[in-house]
Amino acid sequence: MFSSKKARNDRYVEDDGNSDQSRSSSSRKPAVPAEVQAKGSKKHFPQGIKLFSEPETPGSCNMEKTQIAIDYVYRSKKEFAQQSIFWIHASSHDRFTQAFTDIAKELQIPGRDDPSADILLLVKSWLARSENGSWLMVLDNADDAEIFFDSQSTKAQPSDNAQPLISGSLRQHVPDCSHGSLLVTTRDKATGTKITTNRSRSMIKIAEMDPEEPRRLICAKTESLDSAQENEIVDLLAKRLHHIPLALAQASAYIVVNSIDIAEYLEILDESEDSMVELLSEPYVPEGRDSGVPIAVAATWIVSFKQIQKKTPEASTVLSTICWFDRQGIQKDLLQSCLLKEGDLKNRHSSFDQTKALSTPHITKAIGVLKAFSFVTEGPDKSLTIHRLIQLVTRKWLQQEKQSAPWLGRAILVLQYIFPYKDLENEKRKTCLELLPHALSVLSIDEVGVSSDIVPSRCELQDSVALTLYVQGRHKEAERIALEVVKAREKILGCDHYHTLNSKSILALTQYQQGKYKEAEAHYTAVLQVKERVYGLENPSTLSAMYNLGKLYEQQGQYQKAQELQSKVLERKTKLGPGETKTLRTMLAVASLYGRRGRFKDAKKLQAEALEICKRSLDPEHPRTLACMNNLALTYKNQGQYQDAEKLQLGVLHIRKKNFGLEDPETLKAMGNLATTYSAQSKYEDAEKIQTEVLKSSKLLFGNDSPATLLDMNNLASIYRGQGRYQEAKKLALETLEGRQRVLGKDHTDTLTAMNNLANTLKRLGSNQEALKLMRECVRLRIERYGEDFFDECNPREGLRILEEEALELDDGGGGETHL
Repeated sequence: MFSSKKARNDRYVEDDGNSDQSRSSSSRKPAVPAEVQAKGSKKHFPQGIKLFSEPETPGSCNMEKTQIAIDYVYRSKKEFAQQSIFWIHASSHDRFTQAFTDIAKELQIPGRDDPSADILLLVKSWLARSENGSWLMVLDNADDAEIFFDSQSTKAQPSDNAQPLISGSLRQHVPDCSHGSLLVTTRDKATGTKITTNRSRSMIKIAEMDPEEPRRLICAKTESLDSAQENEIVDLLAKRLHHIPLALAQASAYIVVNSIDIAEYLEILDESEDSMVELLSEPYVPEGRDSGVPIAVAATWIVSFKQIQKKTPEASTVLSTICWFDRQGIQKDLLQSCLLKEGDLKNRHSSFDQTKALSTPHITKAIGVLKAFSFVTEGPDKSLTIHRLIQLVTRKWLQQEKQSAPWLGRAILVLQYIFPYKDLENEKRKTCLELLPHALSVLSIDEVGVSSDIVPSRCELQDSVALTLYVQGRHKEAERIALEVVKAREKILGCDHYHTLNSKSILALTQYQQGKYKEAEAHYTAVLQVKERVYGLENPSTLSAMYNLGKLYEQQGQYQKAQELQSKVLERKTKLGPGETKTLRTMLAVASLYGRRGRFKDAKKLQAEALEICKRSLDPEHPRTLACMNNLALTYKNQGQYQDAEKLQLGVLHIRKKNFGLEDPETLKAMGNLATTYSAQSKYEDAEKIQTEVLKSSKLLFGNDSPATLLDMNNLASIYRGQGRYQEAKKLALETLEGRQRVLGKDHTDTLTAMNNLANTLKRLGSNQEALKLMRECVRLRIERYGEDFFDECNPREGLRILEEEALELDDGGGGETHL
């Protein structure tokens, strides 16, 4: 028997009962087919077996496959004592040839010493003769198909050094015969399949280690105690290294060599991504490895990267691009964009559907290669996940090759190309949400070194991301990104450039939703002034800026100024020509202002007209259709048409839940509006159930001090008050008032509403003097800020009048309070 002296690692080899060494507690039963373990005739012994790693163990752990192969060899030798076993290191052409040379020498094959002899052919001929007996050949680490099937790579020329002459592909020199069996270990499923094509083969997938195995491996190598406390920290290390045997073995070696404990290793591992890659790059010599050559986990993967780069450039392009994305949920459309030319990526007007059709075969091939090497896994929805460690090592490799900046730039271009720019309605909105994690991942990486011609695409992507975060209610994150892009565009394009102005409008939008009205107003005003000067008063872009400023005025309670602006916008948009849907936003804005000023009939008329336009021109589930339904329902409620309001609100809520889920800001708004309608009908139990859920979600999504959260808090306090739960109502009403004073200011209309509500609650608790004092302050601030004619559905002046009358009735004649 010929063997290349593979060491037997008894931690992984099943004891045969005759060994001088007893089996370790960490011994492992090999994952081999039942027919291999069965005793009996030769027909039970498969002719072609390949071991390859399951996707859960990325890039294949050489140690894992090799150890199982070693165990397999020992078992085979026990059952077939007369069988010859040949171990071939198949990771390169030279090693394969050297192994055959050693076989020829060991077997003393005639003609082996002839300088012109074809050693591979000599060994093949010997193996093919049945009189030489049965044999098992192990091709270990046969990862590169080109080594076995590229005939050009096997042609060597005679030289003065008398190297053996060989011809034909390497695979041709492994005979296919009934008395010979082949065991292949590989990281590439496709290569293993190709090598064993002409044989009856069994495939052994090496799955992820079970929870007990990392404990046995690490404790044995580091001599750690097998205790509950130690097991907990070992489990944590195994989780960090994704249960990859080679990584765990390397970590154990590092711990022993550096005389540290597992906890200290974890601290180093968790310092940063660079620390993890550095540790994975530490060389060590695994037990059983030939020649004592050190290896490193990262190095074994980089070998595979280079191999992929050489034989399948499309797969290398995809891997080098997606390593910058979020590692999960990489959709097919996004992958197809990875193979576009840079010029096409910069042209957003090119047809994506056409590109998709052209790219499908290429992307299918690329994905197949990455899956074969276990670098990515495919989920039920066909999206890909790249292994975390593969992601980090790929980035590190690109950095070492000084290619990280170009590939990061390409990742930005791909995302900017496919991201639905400023279009967040229905299906496209869902696409935005799917792409958001990838965009955030790319934008979080320092772009130092990225080509300057990528910056415009990065800014455009940032605009889209900021808007997507905004519609999710993630206003602070949206503001941070919007501020970055405004600064970048002001520096590159100047303050008056069209793109700069649009980015500034997005920034203002994120700010006013947080109650930062002064900052938002400054931006909106500046944008409007420039657009009026540069584009004219009737340009659609100018009208959009005017609309934005009008909505901000409305939010601040400056209804007269808002009315003037929105009326101008509606008039000018109508003059621009046909296109009913172009005026919908403004119609709703004007109607909303009618309602805020008590003109409910005018509001209802305009809202009903807008809804008819939606029914004619838009999908029933279009966001603008839902907005029309929502606003009309609020007007119905204000007019006491509760049944009509409830019917519309239930319809809106059903669609929003179905399309966007319960945590969507617009869904929460629809739920809150329905709760107020229930409350107005004294359906307090239903109202409380919904409003409690809304408030909880708002706090999680927006934070405690968000205007939206404070509105929900105010509404729940009103429900408590309606139920007679005055102490609970007082607590929430006071919290609402303090929050609005802090965020919006003491004289903001929403703050004064909270003040009015708290005063009413205090009155119901019998705190008349405290309620009277608060109501007087509320009326004074309203008149001071908004004037005598300001309409307020809360009507604090009427509340004050009632309070003062009640105070006089309670007066015992010993001197009354001063009245307004």
